[in-house]
Amino acid sequence: MFDASRMRWERIPRLQRNMQIWSEQEPQASYSIEQWLLFWYGRWRRGDDPLAVEHLTCYLYEPACWAARDMQNSFRRHDELGDLVQMAITGVGRVLEHYNPERGIDLKRYAARVFKNMLNRILRERHEAEVCTDWSLLRKYSLRCLHKALQRSGYTGPALECRLSAASAFKTIYVPQRKAGSSHLQPPPNEVWLAIAGHYIYHSTPDSPSATVAQLQSWLEDCAKALRRHLIIEVSLADLSSEASRDLLDYLQPAGPTPIEQLIEQESAERRRLLHAQINAVLVDALHRLDLPLQQSLQLYYSGSLNQQQIASEFDVQQYTVSRWLHRARTKLLVAVGSWVHQNLHVSLEPNIVEGMGMNTILEDWLQLHFQPSDPGELNL
Repeated sequence: MFDASRMRWERIPRLQRNMQIWSEQEPQASYSIEQWLLFWYGRWRRGDDPLAVEHLTCYLYEPACWAARDMQNSFRRHDELGDLVQMAITGVGRVLEHYNPERGIDLKRYAARVFKNMLNRILRERHEAEVCTDWSLLRKYSLRCLHKALQRSGYTGPALECRLSAASAFKTIYVPQRKAGSSHLQPPPNEVWLAIAGHYIYHSTPDSPSATVAQLQSWLEDCAKALRRHLIIEVSLADLSSEASRDLLDYLQPAGPTPIEQLIEQESAERRRLLHAQINAVLVDALHRLDLPLQQSLQLYYSGSLNQQQIASEFDVQQYTVSRWLHRARTKLLVAVGSWVHQNLHVSLEPNIVEGMGMNTILEDWLQLHFQPSDPGELNL
């Protein structure tokens, strides 16, 4: 086994004896390392030998160390190398499940890429959990992620539902003006808290518990604690992001595309440009169809001219009314895109899919670009 703390290989007597037993069955054979790997991989795949996965795990400690060292240098954190290696090695099951020796891919390189993606996600989320305020965490992460975090913290039934409802009201109403330092987002002002409470009451069911502003704030703090704990704990294989868990063979192909691959890439790029132009046109058309107050509030907000409170003063309405206008306008734009995608690409964009794709963030970027005085919007997919 590769010892990360000493950067050297060490012997494990139990596994050494197991290899000796199999070697004695064919005394004339002389297996290379690659042949032994295929041998143990085959036995692991068939479930013939409980020690097969231990042999493969020991072999994969070295690429786990490579990935850990790279991530340690990239993030410049104070995590011990051995701790990062142990985090990475938990992905052995994922590596073996998706590895296909018939593709001719080197197992070490493949494993190193999987381990590196795992560690990148874990460390990035840990960093956010360490530096973000409670309110920034609640803005950054989806209700789906929060639901999982609350469940892990032991919340069930009405206690879970009321906290999710409070978080939904918070995310809907509290939409501060985008600016640098979003990780240090401060709690909402008093008038916004009242709007959040109003939203919670309006969307509550007869069985939902009533809540004061103080109660809502307490529930949201519980949500932030659950998220922070969820992000800091070691991530299990079941929770790996789609990027880390998908088959990574595309990353490991030989460098330099073939001429056919270049043609395919050029065609794909042209299709992407056409798709961007079409969706941009859909958004512009949907924008012009909005009610006038919605159009004007979007323009004032995303051009950077006014914040929500100032827009409210312009229209002589409450700040939460402006927040609802903005939310309603963004929702109508997303619905327009979803309808076009469904009709033309035959893909149904349900709300949870839209959230998972990051369409809300993409729309925010498009609106800011669109309302710049001299730079028409272009969707950055």
